[in-house]
Amino acid sequence: MFLRKAHIGQNDFWRYAVTILLVIAAAVVGGLPLIAVMIAKSVSGEVDEDALQEAMQSSDFSGLGIEPNLFLVLMLLQFVAVFFVLWLLIVKLHKKPLNAVLTGRSKLDWSRVWVGFGVWFALMAVSEGISFALDPGNYELQFNLAAFLPLVLIALTLLPIQTSAEELLMRGYLMQGISLISKYRWIPLVITSLVFGLLHGANPEVEKYGFGIMMVGYISIGLTLGIMTLMDDGLELALGVHAANNIFGALFLTFDGSVLSTPAIFKVKEIDPVAGNIAGVVMCIIFLFIMSRMFNWDNWKDKLFGEIEQPEDGIVEEEVIV
Repeated sequence: MFLRKAHIGQNDFWRYAVTILLVIAAAVVGGLPLIAVMIAKSVSGEVDEDALQEAMQSSDFSGLGIEPNLFLVLMLLQFVAVFFVLWLLIVKLHKKPLNAVLTGRSKLDWSRVWVGFGVWFALMAVSEGISFALDPGNYELQFNLAAFLPLVLIALTLLPIQTSAEELLMRGYLMQGISLISKYRWIPLVITSLVFGLLHGANPEVEKYGFGIMMVGYISIGLTLGIMTLMDDGLELALGVHAANNIFGALFLTFDGSVLSTPAIFKVKEIDPVAGNIAGVVMCIIFLFIMSRMFNWDNWKDKLFGEIEQPEDGIVEEEVIV
């Protein structure tokens, strides 16, 4: 039902083209406050031109003297702009209810969002607990209450908007849009996962640890989020998992070169991206197994690789009205 809801509303190619262009414009406009702060620091002499250019090229702004929480807020404003512009265009330009791009159910199932959040958060905690037990010297305690309390507020308000913007765009709008011109379900799954990975190519950790090895991690999590969307017929689990992933990282762990360079409780001194990818894939498999048992997923082959069903005239619209 989730992919069938793609047929709701107006789906001309030009509407998708305009939406993508305006979403890109929203991201640019949302980034202007960060650019303004950087220019102000450059003009005041707080940072030299070389440092500013290096930060722009590497997307690593940690050396510019911007307070970490302020930088995080400024960075997340891009996603706030994207979320609300995309929402507006889905409703006004495509004439779709937002719910149609979020779930195959009659309304968003918030219990599933919280299940996805809780299980993934627990898996991350266990994974990092094992890493800490194996190499406690690689973790540096840097807890600062004055900086951490504002971080908690940011993490619980703006980060869910950031992750929801990515899920609405990737697993919602684009996955449904691509399904309109695809015969098989795996095509939108693979394309959106690849796009998801490539969109993270500008993250500073990619520059630090290498494009190839980091793409493995990003595309793997993109595939996992896409698989749970198709198997569970909606974005609920993906919304919860993505929020849990970023909130956990922002509050508890940071490392040099991280896109979430925050005053987290711990700083990891050395990152092994290969080991991290292996741990990530294992977590993805465990998560999908737990969800499949909890929600009785079946018929994996058809749901992931089968043909995309075309709705009979009027059926989708009637089901949405109900």
